[in-house]
Amino acid sequence: MCINRSVFLFIFLSSIISNSESIDEKINEDIMKINEVEKQVKYDKIEDITEGSGNCLVFSDDNSSNMKIVNNSFLKSSNELIKKLSKGSYDLLHITNNKKIIGEDSAKLSQSKYIYFKNSENAVISNEIYNKSIHLKSEELIVLNNAGTIEGKIDIRSKYGSVINKESGIHKNADLEFREEGNYKNEGKVNGNVKLNAYLSFRFVNSGTINGNIETWTRSYSDKFNDKDIYLNNSREALFLNTSTGIINSESSIKLISGTANMNFQNFGNIETEDLIIMAAKGRIDNNKKIKGNLQIHSIGAEVAESPISDEKMQEIRENSVLNVNLQNGVLEGNLLLSRKGFKETIVTIKSMDNVTGELDSTEGDNDTLRLIGEGKITDSNKFKEFEKLHLDSSKWEFINEEYKVNNEILVENSNPSIRKAKLKTKKFTNNERSTINVLEASNIEVEDKFVNKGLISFLNSKDNTSNLSIKGNYIGENSKLLMRTYIDELKSDKLKLDGSVNGSTGVEISNPNSTLDKRMKNKLKLIETKSSTKDAFTLLNSEYGIYKYGLNLEGNDWYLNQTYNMPIIGIILNSTNNARNEFNLTFNDHNESIANKKLWTKLSKIYSNNILSGDNKFNLPIKSNTSNIFMGYDLVESNIKDRTYKYGVFGNVGFDKANNLGKTNAFGLGIYGTFKNNNWYVDSWLNYMYLKNRIAIKNELRYINHALKASLEIGTRGDMYIGKMRLHSSHYWQLIYSHIFNTGLKYDEDVKYFGNSNIKSRLGTNLTLFTHFKNINPYLEFNWIYDTRLVGVRVEKEEYLYNNNKNTFELKWGLREMNVNDRLSMWVNIVHRFNEAGYRANGVEAGMVYKMI
Repeated sequence: MCINRSVFLFIFLSSIISNSESIDEKINEDIMKINEVEKQVKYDKIEDITEGSGNCLVFSDDNSSNMKIVNNSFLKSSNELIKKLSKGSYDLLHITNNKKIIGEDSAKLSQSKYIYFKNSENAVISNEIYNKSIHLKSEELIVLNNAGTIEGKIDIRSKYGSVINKESGIHKNADLEFREEGNYKNEGKVNGNVKLNAYLSFRFVNSGTINGNIETWTRSYSDKFNDKDIYLNNSREALFLNTSTGIINSESSIKLISGTANMNFQNFGNIETEDLIIMAAKGRIDNNKKIKGNLQIHSIGAEVAESPISDEKMQEIRENSVLNVNLQNGVLEGNLLLSRKGFKETIVTIKSMDNVTGELDSTEGDNDTLRLIGEGKITDSNKFKEFEKLHLDSSKWEFINEEYKVNNEILVENSNPSIRKAKLKTKKFTNNERSTINVLEASNIEVEDKFVNKGLISFLNSKDNTSNLSIKGNYIGENSKLLMRTYIDELKSDKLKLDGSVNGSTGVEISNPNSTLDKRMKNKLKLIETKSSTKDAFTLLNSEYGIYKYGLNLEGNDWYLNQTYNMPIIGIILNSTNNARNEFNLTFNDHNESIANKKLWTKLSKIYSNNILSGDNKFNLPIKSNTSNIFMGYDLVESNIKDRTYKYGVFGNVGFDKANNLGKTNAFGLGIYGTFKNNNWYVDSWLNYMYLKNRIAIKNELRYINHALKASLEIGTRGDMYIGKMRLHSSHYWQLIYSHIFNTGLKYDEDVKYFGNSNIKSRLGTNLTLFTHFKNINPYLEFNWIYDTRLVGVRVEKEEYLYNNNKNTFELKWGLREMNVNDRLSMWVNIVHRFNEAGYRANGVEAGMVYKMI
């Protein structure tokens, strides 16, 4: 908020300074021009009045061209102060009044090409008979610089000119007319009316106080110029600046006319009037503080239509006739009345309801746009009337209860408007990208042409459980989105009703505050009603919730939400159960080596498997799994009695699995083991608990936890035979592993039954190790027949789906054993292959290490 205020203050001050500099530059140019003329002339007559008082007449004969008067006394004239006795005019009149001048006539100064008149601080100019104190007429340029008091009217006629009323200056009425450009700057006090007429450009700046009416204008056309296109010059300016210290009090009205020039109205101070009337073709009107009274904005008049300007040039005027009325940074205590016609566009900007206390009325205008920035609540349909266009730009406005009519178009751009029991009526409605229309309560939109949705329509912020939005007219979606709430358990939802044809593409995203989307829905639910719709007008964006998959189907002209079971997700869930049973297991060979005494051992495995979820009706779903496993154990106790060895130890394991790039499992386990062996046979057993965290990375992510408890008993016999100098070691074994999987972490569904959580796995096999005379080259070969008493599967609505649908699995391992790095460290490595007749295939690698601690 502080940054926004700082930015506004910077813009505020920059605008005042830049516009003040503009008029100051122009005034300085006029003064410098007078100074340059003065340097080049020789005065024919110089009057320096320093003594006495009384009647005085200053005049020149025909031969006089330049005159300078400096009054330091009391001067009273019963006639004109300066008079040219015969035909002709002065080149330069340079007058300075440092004391007092009283006129009894109209105080007219005779015609001159250049006139500079300075009324110094504390100096006075008045007229005892007429209300006109100064009448200046020039062929080229006049500069009036007043720091004193002018008690009568100021009347000036010239081609160019500048009038400055300094901070100490006071004057009454002023009537200023310039055939081309004129400047007026007030820093002091004005007790009267000011009229500034400049045919091409004017600049009017007030930083003091004006108590009176103001009228300024430039021409749209005049026959004084041979070049008719001079009025189309884009450099023409009509500047009216009331600075932050400026105060204007008018009992009647203020009238500003810019013709075809660029209007630049800037108010940073206080203006109080009955009516502020502005007639402009283009430019800007900025209120940055306070205007008390009605603001009327009109066309520039009939003189343009009646001018001899070509039709082509006239069209150019109209095509470039945009007028921006910026009210967002101030307060207008009154009504805004627009009656511009025949021009391109009037754009009115506000950012809160406080910017205009009255109505914004475009009844008498055309091509008027109301631009809403900021935020606010509109509760009165008469707040804005008969605008051609409503533009919501980076804003957050709420329309409540009433019917709001816009003649041609409503454009929502980078905005978040809300509708609460309201109706928006227009010809065309466009909701652009990065914009969201919030439906807070049941509302309506009516369009004659079409509703184009490129952004979002959201029901999520409504305090009611459900809301409806009705759009009367044709609807076109352009990669747009609907955010709707659905209550699966109650079969209720928000509804979009479209009374017209529906085309394009709109995505629908469903949500639920009470998270019931992962519950069973047995009936369909109507979300969208249409009069007619293309088959691809709406698509569901977030279809997966847990084990359910939603679809959006067109039936007749309406769109219904339906639910089915998401078999790929159910397959991934079964994969995690299968891995908990089958992948994170130990065998005697994983931790037994010839190294005696207490040992630290590890086993690492990486298995890639192609699994099949199969069911009735030839249903087959492939599931690819990538499993990693790490075991680490330690022999706590080992005792050797003759040829018998007893040992007990602990182990821990971590495992990771990825399934179809969606499912991820992280497994953590702890266990204990015990082994008895002698030269001919062995018994090995272990007990293992595992905690498995599962995550399925769908849009609405599914997380669940498994707990697994497993126990193993392995019995084997072994012996050696010699082939020449090589020893062949053979083992024959049978391993039984009992496993039980607790808590799938999924919500209850009466139509879904998982089975295979408990199982006894039988592993019957043989391994052979050939110890050669080559160091650490001991080939290894293993064959296993694996049998499961129960398969992993699920029953969905009385139909069974089985994971790797065969209880028999065959396993082949080959590699190297007992690669002794030294007398303490031994390593081994295997390649693994598994397969069954149902299409299951797995390949991987195993590696291990045994290290003697002491």
